[in-house]
Amino acid sequence: MRSFSSADHERKIREFRQADTRFQKLTEKYIVATLSGRIPTATGAMVGADSELGRLRRELQKQRKHMPVRQLVQGLPTLLPKLKPCLLMSPLSVAQYLDAGYAPFDLVVFDEASQIPVWDAVGAIARGKQLAVVGDPKQLPPTNFFSKSTDTEGGGEELVEDLESILDECLGAGMNRLSLQWHYRSRHESLITFSNVNYYDSRLVTFPSPVTDDVAVRFERVNGVYDRGATRTNRIEAEAIVKGIETHYLTASKSHLTIGVVTFNQPQQALIETLLDARRRANQELDRAIAARSHEPLFIKNLENVQGDERDVIFFSITFGPDAAGKTTMNFGPLNGEGGHRRLNVAISRAREAVVIYSTLMPEQIELSKVRAAGVRDLKHYLEFAIKGPRALVEQSLPTGLEPDSPFETAVIRILRNHNWVVHPQVGCSGYRIDIGVVDPRAPGRYLVGIECDGRTYHSGATARDRDRLRQHILEGLGWRIHRIWSTDWWLNPEGEVKKITARLQALLEEGDQADEEPLVKIDTASSDTPEESLQSGTFSPLEKDEPPQSKSSGIPVYMSVTLSSNSPNSFYEPGTSWQLTEQMTEVIEGEGPISEAVLFRKVARAWGLERTGSRIVERLKGLAPKSASKTHEGASPFYWPKSIEHGSLNYFRISDETATSKRHIDDVCIEEIAALGLHVLQQAGGSPRQDVARSVCRLIGMARTTADAEARVLLAIDHLKEKASVIEADGNIRLPA
Repeated sequence: MRSFSSADHERKIREFRQADTRFQKLTEKYIVATLSGRIPTATGAMVGADSELGRLRRELQKQRKHMPVRQLVQGLPTLLPKLKPCLLMSPLSVAQYLDAGYAPFDLVVFDEASQIPVWDAVGAIARGKQLAVVGDPKQLPPTNFFSKSTDTEGGGEELVEDLESILDECLGAGMNRLSLQWHYRSRHESLITFSNVNYYDSRLVTFPSPVTDDVAVRFERVNGVYDRGATRTNRIEAEAIVKGIETHYLTASKSHLTIGVVTFNQPQQALIETLLDARRRANQELDRAIAARSHEPLFIKNLENVQGDERDVIFFSITFGPDAAGKTTMNFGPLNGEGGHRRLNVAISRAREAVVIYSTLMPEQIELSKVRAAGVRDLKHYLEFAIKGPRALVEQSLPTGLEPDSPFETAVIRILRNHNWVVHPQVGCSGYRIDIGVVDPRAPGRYLVGIECDGRTYHSGATARDRDRLRQHILEGLGWRIHRIWSTDWWLNPEGEVKKITARLQALLEEGDQADEEPLVKIDTASSDTPEESLQSGTFSPLEKDEPPQSKSSGIPVYMSVTLSSNSPNSFYEPGTSWQLTEQMTEVIEGEGPISEAVLFRKVARAWGLERTGSRIVERLKGLAPKSASKTHEGASPFYWPKSIEHGSLNYFRISDETATSKRHIDDVCIEEIAALGLHVLQQAGGSPRQDVARSVCRLIGMARTTADAEARVLLAIDHLKEKASVIEADGNIRLPA
């Protein structure tokens, strides 16, 4: 502890993250290379007609009368494992295509094992040397659709019988068990909180969202009627679902989110499909919007077949409720069965962003005294949770009311509050919580920064990868900005740590939505909107290269964004698109240069629909960067210069004209352009104090506030000018030489 250095430790953490990421990618490449090296490369002259490879080639050339797959697989005992070392098969396919004498596999893996009956699994298990059974005992069990329950009321739902799965059998046999407790899917904790509390004993590690005022689980009351005696559907509820789908796809702010619909029985599923088809025929715009969603298209499924699916938004049709006579029976189909609560758990854990429950049934209409099924009990409680929110269960990302873990955290909170920041301790609702959340004063419904102290939350991580890489990676993916305070630094110099965090908070306020929260926009080169209108509509107007835009008042060039054509993210890594990436980078450099490498790569990546610029994207773009472009280096951050501007020129600069696209952060402006801006300020204003020059330069590039880091960067440029004797400092003022 005496020799601990936070700077040295954070350097080690950065090096570990980089090494761990490289090791992970290297492992992937190593596996691919190892398996590829085993593939035979024999030429035609080396392959006999009766060899395994010759037999396979002959079968590939046939147009008809192919050898049965089972016979072909049996005839390729050594070649098939080399060509296909991993086979993805159902238990039925294993029995159908693999002979009993086929060589055993090194490993047999069952996925979604909770849905595989024991007798289907035994044959596949016998074909392996090792076994891994992956599944969730709290999710959907195997179902016997041919067995009817005798406990149903007349005209009610027919129950199905649940069967024991291979997962249940393995758990009962006491096999070695490993629990995977990190939950990644839900971007709001409230989506998984109900399941975590009721089914997993709050053992799942979930991550809070930085937004506190979003209601991720919403209840929509529908005044419908359940046709219990005939169709077993709720037409008014189905129409409300279809209307919700139409509104979603035709609302620009929501249309990018994918949708899934889950019903509580099959007849309601069929009715919604029928009504939606009719609505699509009547509304061509809706039909085009749904058809355009090729990735994760809209699905409509019932409880029995939704496991394994996920979407951004899930619509529930509860279906059940009062019938035409106003009577509500306590029969809720599969939920009344032995595994009903597992079906409900599957359904409510499918969403990434939001759940909307369309229900005629109200929770108070469910009388638990008349039914003992756990699934019905949990349905009642889930509806209460959707209506009451935090009053029913701990809501996502809200202050937990818990006290800080240590006096260290208490001291940090006290000082931040003394600086007029609103802070919440222990943000989150699972075993993992962010120590301190600082509320954004511009939007009290979200957190500006999450502060982590090296207390219980930090050392509770089992491995360095958990503590120092994965947790922060997930939180940043959810939108958090994380700041860490080391207790030793706080003990030795609390004032210095307070200055660091307050400086970062002020910098984030000043950045606003320009950097970390910069939205992913769709680029439309056909748009003729003004820059202001383009920003509101999500498009940018094309920039004419021959006549750079100029400030109306001064004629000084204005920094404007170059428009790139949109492309599919699926083709970003294809070799055939390399020339296009190089051309796009050249276009941006010539139109916006000098430009930092980070901004250049981010702009090109977003034109291809890639929101985050990861290391793999950076590596590809670095290899394709135009060789003819000249660069200047500032540490590890190169800046690319256009051919029309002299390399390292101190005479070229651009300013902001108050439109959002023309504003830049100081870190995105090269030191030479900052120096040229400084010269311009001195030419216009005469001799000025260093701080005044810094503030003026920041205003010219569109920054609302001059942070300490921004001021230091401008002053560095001024020192650069002093070394070249371009400016003189005397009596505390900077001025041009006589």
